Amino acid sequence: MTVTSCTNCGIEKPPETAFCSSCGTPAAATGAPPPSNGAAFTQPSVAGAPVVRGLNSYAIASLVLSLVQFCGIGSALGIVFGNRALEEIRQTREDGEGLAKAGIVIGWVTLAVWVLSVPLSLIMSRPIWSYFGILDSLLR
Repeated sequence: MTVTSCTNCGIEKPPETAFCSSCGTPAAATGAPPPSNGAAFTQPSVAGAPVVRGLNSYAIASLVLSLVQFCGIGSALGIVFGNRALEEIRQTREDGEGLAKAGIVIGWVTLAVWVLSVPLSLIMSRPIWSYFGILDSLLR
């Protein structure tokens, strides 16, 4: 009895079967076993080599700039770069959507903290006794 091997998974099968019982490969595609060099055998895709998607550089820049603060400029640039990254990701289907969204959210939060902290620091920099003078004049 002759036994053939599936080219996809390497399982031996009788020649009269139409499909491999393990992976479902048609009998016409069966023949010699896969290479046994220790590497995993992968079936090439129909369209050719698999498409490797890169990480969007604007998304990386958005997250980094949102975390790096210099008078709120980093936050503002992080928001702008994050929105630009989302536009590019929708068009090119690159990876990095989560980084872009994180850059936008962190950018807005840090920008709000910066905008609120400047007036508060100016108010708090006055000597404490100057507030009593203001309160005293208001009470009269």
